[in-house]
Amino acid sequence: FVPYVAAGFWAWLLFAEGVSRCLPAIVDNASLIGKVRLPAAVLVIASIIATFSVHLVGFAVVLLLLALTGTSISLPGALVAMPVLLMLGVFTLGVGFIFAACQVFIRDLAQIVQQLLAFGFFLTPILYSRTMLPEFARDLMAINPLTYYPEKLRVLLLIGDIQFGWTDLIALVVAGTTLLLGLSLFRRLSQHFEDFL
Repeated sequence: FVPYVAAGFWAWLLFAEGVSRCLPAIVDNASLIGKVRLPAAVLVIASIIATFSVHLVGFAVVLLLLALTGTSISLPGALVAMPVLLMLGVFTLGVGFIFAACQVFIRDLAQIVQQLLAFGFFLTPILYSRTMLPEFARDLMAINPLTYYPEKLRVLLLIGDIQFGWTDLIALVVAGTTLLLGLSLFRRLSQHFEDFL
């Protein structure tokens, strides 16, 4: 159970903390906006890079400890997990752009997002498997774009199945589309940041 939860929980932790750190990226650095020739998007990107750098090291340590305590961790699966985590980073960055831009105009957004993240934790198969749910609930959970990541990491790390299929392609398209939409919204709203900061 511990390896099962660890593989899924770390994916959620990367996303949740990444979004949480992106939220105040613009508001907390209001003094830089308009005074320094630095694109506002860099502040959001830096938040994601910092979060993922720290947590990827932590994830590697957890996997090492699991391996040392007798859990079979697939080395090929661990290598293939890196592109999956990169996809998660792209998706998180897209969501981060959206929330960071909206936070400038809706200052209470941080409290709302924290509640949504707490709720979303239980709508993502982290502590349980989708197979434990009724058929209709499994189909509904498939709509959640974050469902893919804990499930894929478990398959890669604990089972060692490194094959890719349609679900992987869909996750890639969703991640890329989210980034493009987030960046587009961020660029459009960033023209008005100085008026609200």
